[in-house]
Amino acid sequence: MEIRAPEMPPDSKEMIVEGRAIVFNTPTEMYEWALATVAVDFAGRYAFTFDCDFVREKIGDLSTELIYDFWSAFAQSAKVNLFIKVENGRNDHHKAEAIFKAVAKAIRMACEIDRRASLTVPSTKGVL
Repeated sequence: MEIRAPEMPPDSKEMIVEGRAIVFNTPTEMYEWALATVAVDFAGRYAFTFDCDFVREKIGDLSTELIYDFWSAFAQSAKVNLFIKVENGRNDHHKAEAIFKAVAKAIRMACEIDRRASLTVPSTKGVL
């Protein structure tokens, strides 16, 4: 099974480059007994941290090693800083699902325009 990281949609890249988006968010997602915390920063630089211990080698037909590989490839391709940490969780399926849901929420939140500061660059440096 091959997993490829999707590229950011062109309109999202433009919005981020123009500095009209929140570029950092940290949602936490709980699924059953697993708790995943994710931080994403669309600042055009790659960094990746993955802290999740899987007990089983596979979830169905999916090798649990590929979950790390998928998110690492995504972060490299999208040029983002991505932090993933899973606490608790007795079931690998629940851990994986919590990760995917939390990353999806982080990306959505990071690409939303902050109406309170829509004309400012969301960076302490003043540029992205």
